[in-house]
Amino acid sequence: MSIKMPTTIKEERYRCIKPILDKEIKIKDVAKISTHSERSIKRWLCAYRAKGMNGLEPKSTRPKTHRCDTLIRTKERVLEIRKQEGLCALKINYRLKKENVKIGLSTISKILKTEGVTRKYKVRKLKYKYIKVPLQQRSHREDQEKFYERNTFVSFVDLKNKMIIWNNYYNNLEHCSLDGKTPNEMLLLESDICV
Repeated sequence: MSIKMPTTIKEERYRCIKPILDKEIKIKDVAKISTHSERSIKRWLCAYRAKGMNGLEPKSTRPKTHRCDTLIRTKERVLEIRKQEGLCALKINYRLKKENVKIGLSTISKILKTEGVTRKYKVRKLKYKYIKVPLQQRSHREDQEKFYERNTFVSFVDLKNKMIIWNNYYNNLEHCSLDGKTPNEMLLLESDICV
């Protein structure tokens, strides 16, 4: 007498539940002698009774679609803001909230990372303590890096005109320390509180 071994999962499951269907043995006894749990055997019995042999076919647990997939237009907008203004992920998030686009900060960071537009930092181990930089010094650094180093001035009048444009831009730029508000918005809030 030759015994045919099951070649597919469907056959193995059927072989496990066949004695129960023929009323030769109880579910608990099959669970004791097989490697499968009682719950799995009950589930296979129910599926077999509902759909026959096709019910014993293993179902894929892989999701068919990603329910929270980011819209292509949103990804393009994130990259557009990054390329035009060079803002960090947090400031891009503040900007998109003002445009009524709902997207998480970590999602923005992932988009920037996958597109390769994040900054590459050299890691150096330093043996001194870090000093917290006051906001005023941060503003001076920002002025130096983004205004003075990127512009050339023909005359004092040219400097004055470009400084007005820069100050207007900077004071309408979202700041992380102000919870995504611009300095002009904070002034409006302060003046509303004082009045």
